[in-house]
Amino acid sequence: MIRKLLLITVLILSAIGCFGYIKATADSTQLQIGKETVITIETDGERVFADTKIGGFDNPDVLFDGIAVKNGKVSLIFLAPYKENVAYVKFTNSKKESTEVHITISDTKLVAEAVALKVTNIKGPSVYKDASSDIWNPLKKDMLISEGYEILNPKGAYVKLNGPQEINIELTENSQIIFETLQKSGDEIDFRYKVKKGLTYNTIDKKLLPGSKFIVSDNQSVVAGVRGTRFAFESGEKSIIRVFEGIVSLSLDDKALFADMNKMVVFDVFNKIADLKELDIKEDELIKELEPKEEIEPEKLPDEKKEDKTEKSGSTSDNKPAEEAVTSDLTNLNIGNVKKNGTNYFIYSFAPEFKFGFLKLGIGLNAYQKELTALCTMEYLLPQIVQIL
Repeated sequence: MIRKLLLITVLILSAIGCFGYIKATADSTQLQIGKETVITIETDGERVFADTKIGGFDNPDVLFDGIAVKNGKVSLIFLAPYKENVAYVKFTNSKKESTEVHITISDTKLVAEAVALKVTNIKGPSVYKDASSDIWNPLKKDMLISEGYEILNPKGAYVKLNGPQEINIELTENSQIIFETLQKSGDEIDFRYKVKKGLTYNTIDKKLLPGSKFIVSDNQSVVAGVRGTRFAFESGEKSIIRVFEGIVSLSLDDKALFADMNKMVVFDVFNKIADLKELDIKEDELIKELEPKEEIEPEKLPDEKKEDKTEKSGSTSDNKPAEEAVTSDLTNLNIGNVKKNGTNYFIYSFAPEFKFGFLKLGIGLNAYQKELTALCTMEYLLPQIVQIL
């Protein structure tokens, strides 16, 4: 009888030794998008591995090679992505024992006092429109940009915006952004904008409160969120986030990761791949490239050539008055958009008036552009209109 009891005890102890145990506890199982929580794993295994289709960890090795257990515990920071969902995080130890933690990820938008960004610097032919209109209007210095506004910078344009909490956003040429949320409650803010195309440089000089959100996204599924830092967000064939100061929380679809100072993340949206690299450009070099180069003024003619030109155009050799010049008013320009055969176009509507002496002639013209990079300014369109006429 005693031998049987001893045998049973040995078998139980052996089973415990072979199979081990694992337990995972999260500080919080309810997270806002882009936030994080600490998960503590207790186990007698030598290593811990994690598996999740949603979110990520501050130490991504746990997803691939696992991490070593010290004193029976492992602590990890779980990163929530920028999309509402439920994360089922599974942890497995080296003895094949496993456990799960379920984390609900939600998005509560701050609805308080609507705020605006001020245009503090502008160069070139930038245009904007609000959410209630399809007409693009010229952007001017000191204008206020509110929630729902969209800004478009063609070639040669540059815009700098300033907001509360010492937030600055600089928009380069060939770029387009739309402000989806601009809300503020005390010192807590909820700023969200989308980079449809191009590059923005963002500086947040004042540390944002934990409940605040400053979120930048692109047309695909790449999202960046910060509290206080300096970073650039580029949207194109690949989305690139460059971090010059602080830490930026990033996500592609439902995967999440951190990028810290002097790092850049290149997102291949088509293949769903994120590549963490060293910066490819210094911050001061990027800042120099933000503003377009100053245009070179055409070389002025010598005085005698100008006089000769005046004589030829202003009078004849017989001192007879020259024919009255044809004048025109081409300043009536409207910009909007239209959809033709399933393709979106920018449409530029002109209604110029031409004066032939006492005769006035009005002509309506429409120009269509399919790509942002082909956006024409008055400088390029007017010579074409005159040539057509």
